[in-house]
Amino acid sequence: MTETEHLTGAYEVLGIEPGSNLQEIKGAYRRLALRWHPDRFEDPLMRERAIEQMKRINAAYAVVRADALQAQAVSSPNLSFKESVFRSAPVYSHAAVYSIPTAQASSRGWGIRVASALGACLWGILVFWVLLGVLLNLHDFFFAPSLPVLE
Repeated sequence: MTETEHLTGAYEVLGIEPGSNLQEIKGAYRRLALRWHPDRFEDPLMRERAIEQMKRINAAYAVVRADALQAQAVSSPNLSFKESVFRSAPVYSHAAVYSIPTAQASSRGWGIRVASALGACLWGILVFWVLLGVLLNLHDFFFAPSLPVLE
């Protein structure tokens, strides 16, 4: 298989036309990844088929994206290759796989951090009050005047 046939096959797997821009490529990849993600299938046979399909989709995406980045670098000589790569680099995270917007996913992280900090503060206050109570009881035990003995 020649490189041209391989590239054409990769475009066919993603269901896009050769020469598509990076946004179209990324959109096609995300649609297919959402459709064929193995976690969506409970049947073992369908899950195996989905795993194989995702391997094909991931390989095709890598080939097509590299071709598009190379074409973009050639067509935009004022950008360095590094700038062109990082300008269009996808965000690989669970948020992207499960189609949660990145801002929403990062705000979840802040919620967890705030809850953890609040829990730590509450534990600190509780420990402070327990230690204060223990110290006051020890103080009363050792330094309180003894009660007169009634006869």
